[in-house]
Formats: sequence, structure tokens, C-alpha cells
Amino acid sequence: MHFATKENTDYYGALRAAGIRGLASVEVTKATFQNFLDATAAAHSCPRVTIP
Repeated sequence: MHFATKENTDYYGALRAAGIRGLASVEVTKATFQNFLDATAAAHSCPRVTIP
């Protein structure tokens, strides 16, 4: 199975408004996607996949 995300300008605008910029925004985006993967794995009884 393949999952991907595509953030838009509103997403990055919200991060900037919260004071999250640069590398910190990458970490927030990564954590958000990891949460999605964890929830999906749990819902479908799949093994956990960790983003490198």
C-alpha cells in the first residue's frame, strides 16, 4: 500500500502563523504523517511503519 500527502499553502500558512518555520515545519509535517500511518496500521491490524 502507498500513502502520500500533499500539503497546500493554507497548511504552511497555519504553521507559519503558529511560529513554526524551516526545519521545524518539516518535523511537524513528518509527525503528522506518522500519526496518520499509526492510526491506519492500528485500524487495519497492520504492522507499524516508521518514517526514516
